[in-house]
Amino acid sequence: MIASPALPRAIPAPVAIPLRELIPWAIFAGFVMLFLVYIVGMEQGATAIVNGAGIHEWVHDSRHLSASPATDSGGSELKMVRALLIRGMLAGCLAGVVGFCFAWLVGEAPVNRAMAFESYVEYTVHHEEPEEEMVSRRLQSTAGLGTGTLIYGVALGGIFSLVFVAAYGRLKPFAARGTAAMLGGLGFTAIYLVPFLKYPANPPSIGDPDTISMRTGLYLVMVLVSVAAMVLAVMFQQRLAPRFGGWDATLIAGGAYIVVIAVCYLLLPAINEVPQAALPGLMEAVTDAEVTFPPTVLWAFRVSSLGLQVVIWATISLVFGVLAVRQLEAPDRVAHAHEAWTPATTA
Repeated sequence: MIASPALPRAIPAPVAIPLRELIPWAIFAGFVMLFLVYIVGMEQGATAIVNGAGIHEWVHDSRHLSASPATDSGGSELKMVRALLIRGMLAGCLAGVVGFCFAWLVGEAPVNRAMAFESYVEYTVHHEEPEEEMVSRRLQSTAGLGTGTLIYGVALGGIFSLVFVAAYGRLKPFAARGTAAMLGGLGFTAIYLVPFLKYPANPPSIGDPDTISMRTGLYLVMVLVSVAAMVLAVMFQQRLAPRFGGWDATLIAGGAYIVVIAVCYLLLPAINEVPQAALPGLMEAVTDAEVTFPPTVLWAFRVSSLGLQVVIWATISLVFGVLAVRQLEAPDRVAHAHEAWTPATTA
């Protein structure tokens, strides 16, 4: 007896989760996640809630390398948002672990060389007294780096899951895994890559303490403009797709995004604080270091910083996509979602 070939499993059409169920999680969990990102990225830098430099020193390496409601209402939609938030944080935790391994293996070498350059300038050129270490380099490069990447990964994974809830079923024609992959690519581009190309990450010893507030403000403006332009571009593409088709609509929306970013690049000032010795007749000195920062170290650091973000974003989007498929696209859950959510979205 010849067995009939197995038929491919049909992928159910994604059912959008009502946005009203996202609001309490976006307010509470989103605030917590953004606060964690702030602690890793800016606390005791451009601004400070806690006096001193302990937090800055503890997450020193990860900072340079990177540039829930308490009650349950019982509703199926709210439980789904909570379940996806937990899965996003789990994916982010895994991304933090993978990111730590990458940063330790690839990023620590240029960080150490940059620290050696800083020590050389302080002790040999400026003849300054050595400062007492608040946190040892051994702890910064291990426990401190791990703390920073884990917190950053979990926070980013939580925010990613909330954005996924808002986008799922609305980014046609993508299902759960495609939506996660698309959000990962768009998020990496808008939040990190585009601002990085204008204001790239710098290793230790680069950057004037007197300009840190200005530099942080400009970077945040670049991030906000890029994210807002990306959101509008995606909405624009979705509106144009029925008329022009998916490919042409994507090209038009992508072109509009590039135009906005190009204008922003032209309007925002350039910043160059990489130490450079004066070259008579060619260029003036940059900073008072009287020596030039090694360009190979700067290149290696920026490549490792970019690679760290690629690793974290790729891990979150791929792992969360797998977890979201199991949560959202099981046949029994899809049937229940059609019964429970569709009337709410059409009322």
